[in-house]
Amino acid sequence: MNHQKLLTISIPTWNRSNLIKGLLEELITQIVSYNLSGEVEILVSNNGSEDDTHEVVTELANNYSFITYNRNATNLGANPNVMLSMQLASGEYLIFLGDDDRIKGDSLLRVIDFLKAHREAGVVIDSFNFKKKNAGTQNFVSLPELLRNYYWNIGNAGVFVVKSSYVKECLNKYGAAFFNQCWSQIQFMVLGLFEHKEDKIYIEDLNIVAESVHQEVTIYNCFYLWRTGYLELFMAIKAMDSIIGKETLKPAYEYMKDNIFQFALFNILQFGVFIDGKELRVKTRKHIWKNLNPFSFYEKVILMIIVLWLWIPQSIAKLLGNFFIFITKGKSGIIKKNEFVKMELGKRKKALDLKSKAIRKLDFETDGYDS
Repeated sequence: MNHQKLLTISIPTWNRSNLIKGLLEELITQIVSYNLSGEVEILVSNNGSEDDTHEVVTELANNYSFITYNRNATNLGANPNVMLSMQLASGEYLIFLGDDDRIKGDSLLRVIDFLKAHREAGVVIDSFNFKKKNAGTQNFVSLPELLRNYYWNIGNAGVFVVKSSYVKECLNKYGAAFFNQCWSQIQFMVLGLFEHKEDKIYIEDLNIVAESVHQEVTIYNCFYLWRTGYLELFMAIKAMDSIIGKETLKPAYEYMKDNIFQFALFNILQFGVFIDGKELRVKTRKHIWKNLNPFSFYEKVILMIIVLWLWIPQSIAKLLGNFFIFITKGKSGIIKKNEFVKMELGKRKKALDLKSKAIRKLDFETDGYDS
């Protein structure tokens, strides 16, 4: 009988051979240095890349037996490949990484040691980069506490470790089409924990993720931030209402409402007012307007402010935006905003000049919930 490894590192990738190579070399170094080959599987799911990703990963997989490689014949879409990379995991637990993520030098050893000592864990959340107000002295929490204090944090790459059986059970029971195209990983965790109430949820300072290159190779815009940072995150909860019950999920709804100022108002307007062009502003405000219905009265008010701000002429919107930043953040806030805008515009120019598929413009496979 084959020994089941304790941890799978699931990595979806597409047209980023240099990035995936850098991440794999980091992981290989840790696995070899700490003699973890019997405990760790690296699983790469190549989503029909057109560059030399196949050759890069194949060469490493041939040299290291702990690398499992899946190659899709065609591009399945981003989220189907994300879910597939987790579904194929053979380890008891899995951690999800993007090809542009990087990890701390001894983080795999910390994760393995923690899992060995806490086999009752269903989900482990790395709290290292969380805001101090969220951190508590108790290192395990209930599902309502997880949703109330950490809902946005838990789905980010490199932050969560989850039993791989949760993913397989969820996909078998509900089918891939049920799951949210941005936050399926959150749904796997929540549904798995709901079904397996005996499993514990740990909040632990594991310090896994190092500074990534994500900001350098990802082009954000106001529409993407609206969809990913608020609407999809909200709809990921809503989709589970009929299964878990809205009352159980109430802490997550409260978390979203309490953080709408940062997640929606500030993030969306920063791009919509100072960076994006007219087409994206129009697209965003129309999509927000069409999808107001599921939100609370307070959220609707904030979202309508965003719609109005994206409707007025950009020159006036910029004046109001700068005034708002100065009042709330002072002169340093204006300086920081100007530096951020310069960086983002420079990234867009670089992507246009290089015509590189590695620099990713974020988009969606479907229009959303208004069709």
